[in-house]
Amino acid sequence: MNVAEVICLFGPEEVHSGAVKVVLDTVECLEQLGHDVSIFSGVRGMRQPANEPVKRHWPGRHTWWSIDITKGLRVDSIENYHNDRATKAFSSFLDKIRPDVVHFHAIQGLGAGLVQHALDQGLPVVVHMHDWWWFCPYLFLTTPDGKMCEFPVTVSSCNCFDNPTFLQKRQEYLRQVVERVNIISCVSRFHQRTLVNLGVRPTSLSLCENSVAPFDNVQCKQHKSRGRLRMAYLGGPTVHKGFYLLREAVRFLKGRWDLRYYGFELSRRTYWRARILAAGRWPKEIMGPRYLRQDLPKLLAKTDLVIIPSVALESFSLVCREALVLGVPVLAARCGGPEEVLVHGKNGWLFRRGDPLDLRESLCSLLVQPGLIKEAKAYLRDNPFQPCSMDLYGQRVNKILTKACNL
Repeated sequence: MNVAEVICLFGPEEVHSGAVKVVLDTVECLEQLGHDVSIFSGVRGMRQPANEPVKRHWPGRHTWWSIDITKGLRVDSIENYHNDRATKAFSSFLDKIRPDVVHFHAIQGLGAGLVQHALDQGLPVVVHMHDWWWFCPYLFLTTPDGKMCEFPVTVSSCNCFDNPTFLQKRQEYLRQVVERVNIISCVSRFHQRTLVNLGVRPTSLSLCENSVAPFDNVQCKQHKSRGRLRMAYLGGPTVHKGFYLLREAVRFLKGRWDLRYYGFELSRRTYWRARILAAGRWPKEIMGPRYLRQDLPKLLAKTDLVIIPSVALESFSLVCREALVLGVPVLAARCGGPEEVLVHGKNGWLFRRGDPLDLRESLCSLLVQPGLIKEAKAYLRDNPFQPCSMDLYGQRVNKILTKACNL
């Protein structure tokens, strides 16, 4: 089977994106099953005026074609959801590789015109939804300043745009495209339920949980806590991931603890380190480096608790699952994805989404009762978390793509 994988952004600069990781896993799994795979994506800042996609190679031997979509990445741009230039480049890409099936992932900036064009050409199509972009320009059903949106979101309830006509036209167009797609993949049961509530046909949905690749080195030396609660946040300086909510929650937190923030680019790390020092919060709050996935076993070897304070809904939460695989308990907001794998009071704890006071109360309980962390770690040792393996993920994707070809 000749498969075309399509994603909005790709390349070494985008390796920290969850969707890019999923595409890389997908390509690896499909090639191991003997399929030919080509990738079409957007890139940013390439200054490519032509409509022809540029052929590139990353990683290794994968064939990758790209086009600049910098302007289309603005959420208030028509090109974000309907990009004629990207569609023309995609048409050229299809003529070159002639795929048997097209597997779409996150396509903001490329636009849904690519899906429409593939359907018009009679090609089998699978749309792999990673979030809620098809219904929310900001992807996660939260406002740009981190406020939770009414659910299910409607054009009349959205206040993110001064021009309601833009949102109306966007939603009408994207809904028409979605209704033509016969197979839509979702990444969790929670994600599946929300998509049904937003109007997606239940019969078109196929559950395809993301894989969690095994870690090559998990025999890292465990650092002793010396009576402190060592916490880690891995979400970067974003509002919707709950960074600011977390800082508010620990502002007056008493007891012996430290909190390391990971996932920040150098400039942001320098800025926040200065802010923390000026406020006298060091060494309680510490700016850690930006990390690669292979660094996680070493980072979490000196961590007692991973905190996921997301204000936005999480369709899956890879961080939660990776922490559990490495035997580290998780304290997470009730934001969807983590709730499917956390057993409250066993391998982790849950608090009210968007509520810094409830998060603080949860942290206070763990500081007052340090035995709870020990019990959670023991639970994870005795009941190792079993995520979706790469092999199982590959089998599911292969089954879905084969089904699309046989419709």
